[in-house]
Amino acid sequence: MAEVASGVAKVAAAATGVAVVSEITDLLVSLAKLVAELRGSREMCDDLVKNVEKLLPHLTRMIDEGKISATAALTDYKALLIQIRDFLNDHVQKGLVPRLTRHWKVKDNIKTYYAQRDQIVERMGLEFQEEAADRHAHVSNRIEEIMRRERRIDEQAAKEFKATRQLIVDSFNTFRGDVSTDITTTLGSEAVTTLTDLKYEIKYNQERTTNELSVLEQTLLETIQLTKIEPPKLSAWYISRADIRFESSPFAAGATRSLHFGKLSSGAKVVVKVSNAAQDDTENRELFKQEVEKWYPLRNPHVLPLYGACHITTPQLFVLGFAEKGNFNEFLPKNDHLFWKVFLDAARGLAYLHSRRPPLVHANLKCSNLLVLADGTGVVSDFLFAFARENSNLSLNTQAPSTRWKAPECLQFGTSGNARVESDVYSLGMCLIEGLTGKPPFDGLNERGAYAKIQAGELPSRPDGKINDDSWTLIKAMCAPEFQDRVKLRE
Repeated sequence: MAEVASGVAKVAAAATGVAVVSEITDLLVSLAKLVAELRGSREMCDDLVKNVEKLLPHLTRMIDEGKISATAALTDYKALLIQIRDFLNDHVQKGLVPRLTRHWKVKDNIKTYYAQRDQIVERMGLEFQEEAADRHAHVSNRIEEIMRRERRIDEQAAKEFKATRQLIVDSFNTFRGDVSTDITTTLGSEAVTTLTDLKYEIKYNQERTTNELSVLEQTLLETIQLTKIEPPKLSAWYISRADIRFESSPFAAGATRSLHFGKLSSGAKVVVKVSNAAQDDTENRELFKQEVEKWYPLRNPHVLPLYGACHITTPQLFVLGFAEKGNFNEFLPKNDHLFWKVFLDAARGLAYLHSRRPPLVHANLKCSNLLVLADGTGVVSDFLFAFARENSNLSLNTQAPSTRWKAPECLQFGTSGNARVESDVYSLGMCLIEGLTGKPPFDGLNERGAYAKIQAGELPSRPDGKINDDSWTLIKAMCAPEFQDRVKLRE
């Protein structure tokens, strides 16, 4: 029986492998085309693509031999190729100055991709150990190979930096001699973004040499003189677009915003919220900036962190913490033993918002906006600030309207701004009902019916066997019809 199971597994692995190899072949073709289109860093990128391409014959051989371990290696290999493709797609569109400012990012990315390639080699068992009789010599040679590779990348990057700077000088000289020349050929399509990123690199990148720093500073001064554009002041929360990588396909999307899994250049997993306010939509773009300044200073283990934002690009980008275990609706059915723990976490996060001066009212609590981090910590998210009301929703998948969770004072005609800290307490009580029953409050009623019940000061019907006496007593205290009668979070 064991032999049969093993045979079936090998056949399944082989079938999967053949399909993935076809996709990988297409990816490698696209990488070669992108490298051919590069205007800078071509030598480094060409070496990288050729190096990772060498793994494919060995993977194919493993599949032919029925090695199940090939499946996992193939998955990692395909993921690496997709990362490189996205990186090259981004890089091939860069103008001269962006290429100069992102000099270090390109070098670091390429080194990272090589490291991932090495990990895949180890997983495949392809260190060609059968050809290395002396294991110690093999390891020693491998270390030397990596060191040579690192030196070559550094040399190629330095050469590229020097060549790019010379192209910029030549372009600037041409512009001075012929005012009809379009300076955006040098700057790229977004001059303000380019200048801000150049300023950002000068201020924050610690890996540059004194000579490189001098070159960047001179380039910034010359660019400002030519364009008459002064880059904006760098806020503490500003993150360069070059430091933000995210998947092209969103995991959730609305009409004007979308959510994407991503990473910072440091490797930290994040969620990137993309807001598509038009470049000339000055009101909403300024509102975006104001809301970042409200959210960014919040520092509490039970509030989803905003790591920063890029507000000068189109689209604008929020960079949020990554709640790996999803929202309460997704987490609790499989982790009901942690119910009170994560709800206590959420209450603490809410209390923190209320303790700010002036108090911050969430005003949009529901289980889909309560999230769980990788370590099991519950956090509140999706604050209903002015910008969020008009433009965003952290949980963008289709969900019920928010009426069912709102306190009576928030539903009075003409008082949409009437939300207060006690209103959040009411909504958290409704979240308890949602979490305990697995259904939204007033389930079975349409929106009009739920609205009427809330206005009448009535709670949802208590389902048999779902909510014990102590829990129901707490819910009633949190959801008292009059806000002044509700329990305080500190209690």
